[in-house]
Amino acid sequence: GATAAAPPEAGLEIATAAIGRGALGAAGGAPGFWASALGIARAELLQLARQPGLYIFVPIILIQALGSALTAVGPFDTPLLMTPGLNAVATARQVTIMVCLLLTFYTVESLERERTTGLAAILYASPLRTGALLLGKWVANLAIIAVILGSALVAGAITLAVQGQVPFGVGPYAVVWGLLLLPTYLVWMAFVTFLYAATGNRYGAYGLALGALILTLYHLVAGNLTWATNWWLWSALRWTDLGFFETDLKALIWNRVLVSGLTVLFGVLAVRLFARRDQDAVRAVHQLAPRRLLAAGGRLLPPATVPLVAFVTLSFMVHGAVDGEAAKKDRKDYWAKNLKTWMRAPLPDIARTDVSLRIDPAKHWLASEGSLTLVNPHEAPLAKIPLTGGLHWDSLSWTMNGAPYAPEDRKRLYVFTPAAPLARDDSVVIGWRWNGRYPGGVTKNGGNTPEFVLPSGVVLTGFSPSFMPVIGFQEDVGESKENRTDPREYPSDYWKGETRAAFGATSWFPARVTITAPVDYTLNSAGVCVRNTVTKGWRTQVWETDHPIKLLNVICGRWKVKEGAGTTIYHSAAHPYNIDEMSATLDAARHWYSEWFLPYPWKELKLSEFPGLAGYAQGFGTNITFSENIGFLTKNDEKTNATFLVTAHEAAHQWWGNILTPADGPGGDILSEGMSHFSTLLLFEKVKGARARMEFAKGIEARYGDRRRPDDERPMYEIDGKRESDETLTYDRGGWVFWMLYDFMGPERALEGYRNFIRTWSVGRDHPALQDFVAAMRPYAPDPAAYDAFTEQWFAGKAMPEFRVTRATKEPASGGGYDVRVTVENRGT
Repeated sequence: GATAAAPPEAGLEIATAAIGRGALGAAGGAPGFWASALGIARAELLQLARQPGLYIFVPIILIQALGSALTAVGPFDTPLLMTPGLNAVATARQVTIMVCLLLTFYTVESLERERTTGLAAILYASPLRTGALLLGKWVANLAIIAVILGSALVAGAITLAVQGQVPFGVGPYAVVWGLLLLPTYLVWMAFVTFLYAATGNRYGAYGLALGALILTLYHLVAGNLTWATNWWLWSALRWTDLGFFETDLKALIWNRVLVSGLTVLFGVLAVRLFARRDQDAVRAVHQLAPRRLLAAGGRLLPPATVPLVAFVTLSFMVHGAVDGEAAKKDRKDYWAKNLKTWMRAPLPDIARTDVSLRIDPAKHWLASEGSLTLVNPHEAPLAKIPLTGGLHWDSLSWTMNGAPYAPEDRKRLYVFTPAAPLARDDSVVIGWRWNGRYPGGVTKNGGNTPEFVLPSGVVLTGFSPSFMPVIGFQEDVGESKENRTDPREYPSDYWKGETRAAFGATSWFPARVTITAPVDYTLNSAGVCVRNTVTKGWRTQVWETDHPIKLLNVICGRWKVKEGAGTTIYHSAAHPYNIDEMSATLDAARHWYSEWFLPYPWKELKLSEFPGLAGYAQGFGTNITFSENIGFLTKNDEKTNATFLVTAHEAAHQWWGNILTPADGPGGDILSEGMSHFSTLLLFEKVKGARARMEFAKGIEARYGDRRRPDDERPMYEIDGKRESDETLTYDRGGWVFWMLYDFMGPERALEGYRNFIRTWSVGRDHPALQDFVAAMRPYAPDPAAYDAFTEQWFAGKAMPEFRVTRATKEPASGGGYDVRVTVENRGT
């Protein structure tokens, strides 16, 4: 509106600058073209400086970017320590939507200005070339981009200064906002200009431009955007300080080529469609003749070639992506082929694992060779053995008892049939050899990459067949919204008798893992390193378990090392901020958890950092892994030591998850995650004091209060992780209830019960559910009847108090301070 009401002098400035400088190029000379464009740009900049829009929006953008950066959180809602790269990516979405909205307005109004001021006839009749006119306006509108990005850069600098740990650097901002996002802003400006030229009025351009934004947002929410259609890179960028977009770099480059090509195409269309004189109706009809249309299309072929080639290339990439349609079909075929036959089929135990890996991070490549010694633990004979393989496995070959063998291939579920069914305690040795790229392609739209072989690091886990086969059928692989089934309904007494482990192997097994990779990498796995040799630029490390385990993992990286008391932290040199606190916490966790629960059975406890391409931490036996965004970039404040929190929680999984593995069924995971939260409460109180423990307890209580769904909440005995509120029940309510039980029973009796429980249930093939824990703790209760009432209310019921202070008084105390008395009423359950 402010622009529409501009005085005629505004158009006169532009017309004068354009005509005066355009005379230089009246004969079509190049100097006149560029001089005219610069003259237009200079006059447009004067108009931009007089308009209030930027003065309103820039502070809003600054406040928004600053607020979102300072309140960013990680796991357990812990504050996140920003780095320049993380901040640039985190604010990219806000900056992009603001820039696109402002460019829509300023581009349309700058194109409309001559008509509004009544000087369009003079300007359009001049020898000024249309390309110079539009280019000048685009150059002027680049100032809008510069001002907004500058304000966001100031917000980033303020954020890092307030946090006071990570140094500020312009480089990541220049890469993300300049190299990657600038093409987005340019294509949008060219697209809006094309819409204005095609419709011939501001309202048509506004309507179509806003419609395009809304349509893009709709497909984003619906999950339909891919590298081939995500022109503004919304939610597609995954930053890590350890590498540069390694998973999706090829797709990212082609996406920017596509957008840059579309900028040229829309620019050409805008120049050709921009009307400088009234259209003659007869001439317009003649231009629709097939021959003229074909000729016009032919002239557009050169500028259309680049975006067309880029789009086709990206479409093929997306189809073959790790989460693309081809992989989705393969996983769905696996699910459909095997669900009814192999779901809950009897499986062998692992008696021993031997794995040899050769890894080339620069090529995203690994080769795996090894064997599993499998034994039948069941009374009934075991005739068939299913193993799940990976989609990235190439050149695959198998052996059984040392001889080549071709198992039945059921869409990557490989079924082995021994010559005679395995009787109880009989064993068979199954070997494999394969190689492949991992991941085998890009992601569909820049999604998380939980496991990978990349130059910045290597993460491989036994949860999936990333580096070795997985025993049995994986029921969650291939299930989608098209074929999803209802969750399994467990009988109320499912926990009686022998129950499977929720994750990992059913019984303990020894393992030997040999890893070979370039010499500058450290190569970690479970157990202790018994050999570390270097030959011709390649390092080989051999890891052997000094105590059996139930799940393997491999993690490699270029690290610095922080030694502790029986603990070691492997971290990137780029993230030295919380290492001392993490090391001290890991030492304390090993010491006190060993005293409270069970002595740590392994010699070493390692914690290794990996690139933040997925934000999780996992506590494998002896070999904990942290994304860079957890612990290493966790921000502490005066009240809550978030670094201590996440480190203590993951260290607790060495006991609650590894030494003791819960049952696969409702309530089982609470014995892993809820118990780890409870253990963290204990360690806070022991190491940091009561005040620190209270702050953590307040945090998880508030988190539970915010995220629970009272209308959909189930008792803890029935939690299976399938409902929206199950996570906060498992972690937050679980940790709090275990703390209340500890307080209710008394520390000495409670810890004695915990030690007996974990000692009893950590050795057999039967795995405990929450009901087993409640039954095991009952003998240690000072009042069994009161204990039964407690467990009935908190584990079998859904009790939730809601406290209100109804009366409070304070009086000066004789020894100083005050005596405060309050009346507290429970208005909940």
